[in-house]
Amino acid sequence: AGETIEVDLGDVFAANFRVVGHKPLGARTAELAIPVRCNTGNEGLVNVNLSLTATSDPSYPQAIKTSRPGVGVVVTDSQNNIISPAGGTLPLSIPDDADSIARMNVYPVSTTGVPPETGRFEATATVRINFD
Repeated sequence: AGETIEVDLGDVFAANFRVVGHKPLGARTAELAIPVRCNTGNEGLVNVNLSLTATSDPSYPQAIKTSRPGVGVVVTDSQNNIISPAGGTLPLSIPDDADSIARMNVYPVSTTGVPPETGRFEATATVRINFD
């Protein structure tokens, strides 16, 4: 079973995509709050890993490739550590039989340092939750 989460990163001036790997001036960071619940029957904490899978941008592999050349999407944990689109993980310890939230941040970046053509962009990624 899965669920689709759409993230709107708003409008950003194409001219602001100037530095490879950096969020353009005026770009929004979207916070994803992914609900996680574990029912193992054991008391205590349960180790959980969220793994990210997507097509990496060939010019900046830390970013997810988008439909707009020169624009990528970066996913980070709550401490702003980049989660690699090539199977990067977000480890969590959550209480058993309780609702928890996994938090990730998402924002656009320049992948080339050259302002892209004006227009919309889309990207797709899969987040898988693995319970230990």
